[in-house]
Amino acid sequence: MLKTCSICENRLYLTLYKKGASAACRSFIIYCRRNNLSAKVTPYTNRLGLTVSTKIGCAVKRNRCKRVFREAYRQVESVIPDGWDIVLVARSVTPELPLNRVKKDLVNALKRLGVIKIDAPAESRNISDVTLENTTSENHMGTGKDE
Repeated sequence: MLKTCSICENRLYLTLYKKGASAACRSFIIYCRRNNLSAKVTPYTNRLGLTVSTKIGCAVKRNRCKRVFREAYRQVESVIPDGWDIVLVARSVTPELPLNRVKKDLVNALKRLGVIKIDAPAESRNISDVTLENTTSENHMGTGKDE
């Protein structure tokens, strides 16, 4: 991830849960809030946090959720402006969903929260390119099959 670091401090999670804007979709619940990080201070201006409870299932399922979340975010990161804290909270159906579905839900949730705005044709083209990107690699994710 080019301009994103992980959220590691509990107080940042709690701040996002209390003061951040939220949206729910089938795959996850998302919390977003502007941060005060600038590119002059640190190269990482966005922060991403992932929450996957043990209610989701065993460690294999929880780790798959986190991998899918990270990959979906990585593919959409180019259209997210600088200066955002984002937390994704997994739901019980998340381990069974394919990457395309999670990525589509992420884009729609970010649009609803006003994080990304799709007005210019170039930006919408970038998101459609992102949507079509890596379609072959996601089909094998988590299947255990070698190519």
